[in-house]
Amino acid sequence: MNTKKEGTNPMEKQKLWKLKRLEATDEMLELAGKDIPIITNVPYEKMEYPTGLYVRTELEDNILKVGIFFAEILASGGRRPSYTLFINPKKECFTSYDYRLKKWTDRMLDKLDFPKGVNWKHTWCAFDCQERIWKAIGNKYKDENVYLGILEYQEHLRGKKCLEKHRKRTDAWDRVMKQVRKTPKDWNRWVRKVGITQNFIFYQYSRKKETTGYCTWCEKEIPIKKPKHNQKGTCPNCRHQIRYKAIGRQRRVMTEQETSYLLQTCGEGLVIREFIASAQYDMLAYKKPVYHCWEQRRFVYDEHTPAGTEYYMWYYQGTDEHRWICGVLEKYSPYFGGWKEKAPCYEGRIYKKSLHGMKNKIFKRSGFYEYLGKKETAKSVSYFYVLSRSPYLEQLVKAGLGSVVKQFMEKKITIDYKKSDSLGHAFGIDKFRLDRLRKNNGDHLSCNGCATKKSMNR
Repeated sequence: MNTKKEGTNPMEKQKLWKLKRLEATDEMLELAGKDIPIITNVPYEKMEYPTGLYVRTELEDNILKVGIFFAEILASGGRRPSYTLFINPKKECFTSYDYRLKKWTDRMLDKLDFPKGVNWKHTWCAFDCQERIWKAIGNKYKDENVYLGILEYQEHLRGKKCLEKHRKRTDAWDRVMKQVRKTPKDWNRWVRKVGITQNFIFYQYSRKKETTGYCTWCEKEIPIKKPKHNQKGTCPNCRHQIRYKAIGRQRRVMTEQETSYLLQTCGEGLVIREFIASAQYDMLAYKKPVYHCWEQRRFVYDEHTPAGTEYYMWYYQGTDEHRWICGVLEKYSPYFGGWKEKAPCYEGRIYKKSLHGMKNKIFKRSGFYEYLGKKETAKSVSYFYVLSRSPYLEQLVKAGLGSVVKQFMEKKITIDYKKSDSLGHAFGIDKFRLDRLRKNNGDHLSCNGCATKKSMNR
């Protein structure tokens, strides 16, 4: 008999094979002789045994042997079990031997093949055998039906083994995530005032030309003139763009979900944290809005992964928890066959306070600070992705060629870059054209004599 099996220790199987084989008792043979199948009206099951399944156990060398017998074989005088389950409580492992196929199997009880008419709900097991089972695997698995108790124990061991397997993967993720710093102290206020760009003025409808309204950015009552519901305007106090909302015309007002980015040092690398924020106003309590802000993704950059490693917050089935997962966040649609696609990175507000004085080699060599400049929004993830594929993007940014950078990132132009001692020679243009490009912020189409798209592509 072949006792070896791929992925298992053959010595352990040889030891199990040398153990005394379980055989049916006279009591089991007598009960099986009286176990006559009954004709039923259940679809696809023309007959069913009142018991059908018999279990006997023994403990030998700290190994619990569980013999599984069927009434059909016992009634004909057969004493050999159809299956023998070997359980090692100390090592928390189990395996089975199939006497019909003459092979080892690691399948659980619910995956074993039973004859027709045999139902696990009707299992016979002697009292002393039951006590032996519960003493070996624990009383917490004790059940009126030994089949269910053993199956629950097997599921526990499989779940624990699967958890250990996934923990090796998640521990590596957690080591990276532990290096991520806490959000700044004023982060929540910044999200409410800067990250969420939609603001409103709530006012009580009146026929008077002049009235007062509550500005959600100023957070106070201000005088307004001739407001109209849903009309866009500017707050006379803070000068922010607002939209007028008449109290009573809507039950609730919700802003659109907007993206904000926070750049921080992560160990020796850099992390870009993507937050999604929105606000909800109730007309009965519009002065006390409910803010929603959650972190959706993290992009970690280091010397080994210049393109970045993506992590997203989601339910991880391997450990049955809501956690950070290393992978690509996908959008799912139930329509058109349930297609999936990569979730895009939208343009969003950048928390600039974290950029000042950032002592990070990856950030300093990226040119992102110069690229952002006075802009309030940017596609930070897209910038670092393009930078990983075209490292000369840093030179373009620091040279002040903003228009060229913009068109290059939008894939409107391509650049044939050649390593050289000067930027002009690297892009195939002379010094005078490069100076004119810098004076025009890289807009090579706005001045005569400057490099054209063809010259940039030559």
